[in-house]
Amino acid sequence: MEQKNKWKQPHPLKIYEALGAIAHNRVKDNTVYSSSGNKYYTVEYDGSNITTNDNAAYYKGTFGYSAIAYLMSIGELPIKQEYLDVLEGIPWKDINQEYKNDYTKVQEIIDQRLIQKGVDIHEFRTYVKEILESIRVYGKLGAHTQPPKGY
Repeated sequence: MEQKNKWKQPHPLKIYEALGAIAHNRVKDNTVYSSSGNKYYTVEYDGSNITTNDNAAYYKGTFGYSAIAYLMSIGELPIKQEYLDVLEGIPWKDINQEYKNDYTKVQEIIDQRLIQKGVDIHEFRTYVKEILESIRVYGKLGAHTQPPKGY
C-alpha cells in the first residue's frame, strides 16, 4: 500500500518540462514560472519533503515539474547541459493543450525534436529514468495552496 505522504510518480515528460524550465531561466529562488510566463508556482522544501502548487501536485498528488525543476536548480538532481540546450524555449502549455494533455504523444513529438537536434535518445531516456528513480525518496511537505489561475 502506498504511503499517504508519498508523491505519485510523474509522467517522464515532466522531466523534460523541468529541464525546459531550467534552460529558460524560469526558476527563481523557490518560484518556478510557467512556460507562458503568466503563472508561477511556489515550492517549499525542507531537505527531504517538498511541496508545490502546480496542477499535477495539487489535483493529482503527482510530483510536479516545478518541484523537479527546483530540485535541479539547487543541485539536488543532476542537470546535463546538452539537454538544456535542446529543450530551451519549448511552449509546453501550448503543446500540451494542442494534444489535450496526452503526455505520451507530446513526449513522442519532443523525442523527435531531440533526435533531430542530435541527442542520443536512448541516453536521454536513461537520464530521465534516473531522475524519476531519484525523486522517489521525496515525501510531501504539509498542505499546499491552490494553483494559480490563468494561461
